[in-house]
Amino acid sequence: MTLDDELRARLRGVDPAPPDTALDPSSSLRARQLLERAMTDTLTETPSAPKPGRSRLPLIAAAAAAVAALAVGAVVLASGDGSPAPKTAHKSTLALKAPAQAGGITMGSCIRFEVSILKDMSPAFAGTATSVGDGTVSFDVDHWYAGGTADVVTVTQPDASGPISIEGGVTFEQGKRYLVTAADGVVNGCGYTAEATPDMEAAFNQAFGG
Repeated sequence: MTLDDELRARLRGVDPAPPDTALDPSSSLRARQLLERAMTDTLTETPSAPKPGRSRLPLIAAAAAAVAALAVGAVVLASGDGSPAPKTAHKSTLALKAPAQAGGITMGSCIRFEVSILKDMSPAFAGTATSVGDGTVSFDVDHWYAGGTADVVTVTQPDASGPISIEGGVTFEQGKRYLVTAADGVVNGCGYTAEATPDMEAAFNQAFGG
């Protein structure tokens, strides 16, 4: 037995084909074709499909869009045209009363004006009459000497038929600036409430220390 015959016999022992199956020699045309096909074919691996699942990117984008929409909505609600809402200044007000009109009271009936008396009066302020009506006047306060911090002071005199008049010859007129004092919520007369003049302002500064 030649070496080739012995090799064939061993291969037949491990070959799952039936023993009587004819084998082509390695030099045959069919064997060469099978060898050439095996050498030229390329194994192609089909990539496995990704497992189904939800991507986080669309969720993040949707959340960002929702936050932006809420922010824009808040701005539009704050101001109809999307511009910042203007701040509304709140002015505090102090209400005082003018003394009832007694009639016939003149400067000769009043006590003499003294800085020593003036300094004990409160409240005391300087302001411009911005609104004058029958029995009412409003002041925009520009300086407080004592007893208050309000931006606006209103004075009423229910029995007045026209602009308020104070003992001592003071009648409030719109646009004029006054120095005003009061006691127990009632405006003082007799020179302790007067139109603002350099002399009266000097007296108020002396009494209240500016």
